[in-house]
Amino acid sequence: MNLLLLWVVLIQLWTTQGQSYVCTVQPGGSGTDGEDHCVFRGVFYNRTTANVQFAAPENSPKPITHISFEDSNIQQIPPEFVAEFGKYLKVLRVENCRLRSVVVTERLENLYAKNNRIDKVILQQEGASSVLSVLDLDGNNLKDVKNITKLKNLKILNLSSNSQLVPDNTFDFSTLAGLNKLQELSLANLGINYLQNTRKTEFRSIELLDLSSNRLLNSDLRIDSFNVFKSLHTIKFNDNFMDSIDYMDFLDINLKTVYLNGNDFECQTVKPMLDYLRENNIETPADRVKPCAPRKEEEGFCCNVNINYDPRPQQPPAEEDVGSIASDPVEERDQDRRPPATPTQTPPTEPAAESGTDKTNPIGWIIGVGAVAAILAAAGIGFGIYKVRSKRPPGTMPCNQDEL
Repeated sequence: MNLLLLWVVLIQLWTTQGQSYVCTVQPGGSGTDGEDHCVFRGVFYNRTTANVQFAAPENSPKPITHISFEDSNIQQIPPEFVAEFGKYLKVLRVENCRLRSVVVTERLENLYAKNNRIDKVILQQEGASSVLSVLDLDGNNLKDVKNITKLKNLKILNLSSNSQLVPDNTFDFSTLAGLNKLQELSLANLGINYLQNTRKTEFRSIELLDLSSNRLLNSDLRIDSFNVFKSLHTIKFNDNFMDSIDYMDFLDINLKTVYLNGNDFECQTVKPMLDYLRENNIETPADRVKPCAPRKEEEGFCCNVNINYDPRPQQPPAEEDVGSIASDPVEERDQDRRPPATPTQTPPTEPAAESGTDKTNPIGWIIGVGAVAAILAAAGIGFGIYKVRSKRPPGTMPCNQDEL
């Protein structure tokens, strides 16, 4: 199997030596600019490829300014291609071509190079004289943006899905300092947990900021930190991990449109949030990347159901059965804090003591015993006097006190 694979590679290398590629003019372009593109198809090029030629059809208009590569496997932009077309090239599309590096030629205005393996951007233009306006590097292996920030006239920059760009899950906006004409910035699907701006860099031209499909949490997100984007009117927070957001603060940064779908908001909070934003002329598109299931939907937005929340309208309690009606949550909370009410009913009479059970007050019991003892003592003394008197003759009196 290994020998067969090696043989195929060798044949491919041999057949590409001295290969000549001629592009085909495609009316209307393969992109969205509406211009005719000259399309190269089936190109194979790696570091060992040599003596390859690139040409335009004989009847094509000169010079060729818009070029695309399709169904191709090229590890780098061929130097032979740059030598032939680089001087006048304005738009280049090299998407899904397995590129590991890309060249920004001297007059290139738009470069679309998504879904490759690019970790290196080579510049033939930079500084204030640079003319590159659009750079789409979505889905590559960039580790930094040092060369990119030399393109001072960039207006649209897409860095989405470059997972190695934020190894610590933190993106620092200050790394883009110097891109003062940037109008659209896409940072989707980078695995961002935290946002920083360590040098307090201002971006006066950015109008659209895409932070969708990241791992942003509401606890780590401060809306007022976006005040450095002086012209920002659209922001994409969809498909993150937020269960709430300070949506009232969007008014402070003058947003016109905000994408919030695909988060973890509780269902009962979705409608009040959307109503508030719409009442204040902030659009809330329902765009999202992932399906809602198994979550629920409210107003077209994914949401989670709070099992402690009762969405039914609350009714006043009936007089005959006060405890059976669900109370208002705020009222119920306040009642929990109040002392228990004093009962208005007459206390029930204490039942009589059961047989064999002593319910007598101990103090009364002592007094009763003492009274009985006093009565018995008095009776004994009286009986003694009676006996003495009965033994004397009539008319005699006691002679001393002892005889009493």
